[in-house]
Amino acid sequence: SGSIKFDMELRFKDGRYRYKFNNFIHVEEDFIEGKKPIETYLEYYMEAKTNIIANDRVLIATNDQMNELIDDLKAACADEPFVDDDDW
Repeated sequence: SGSIKFDMELRFKDGRYRYKFNNFIHVEEDFIEGKKPIETYLEYYMEAKTNIIANDRVLIATNDQMNELIDDLKAACADEPFVDDDDW
């Protein structure tokens, strides 16, 4: 449960593009009123020796969501760009 925060960098040049994702953070809402959400870097889940099954679930879900995002990004970048001839 929770959400994933990350930084995304997109670069476009001469009909090409490049993307970069980093700083992945798993954010779990703390249901006690007034508490801040619990933020955990995904590197922790990759290196932790305890609670391996739950950690793997977070990593697998993140991987699935990122692959879907990349597929959507590729589809959007494959479309012809809109050129507006209106010179205002």
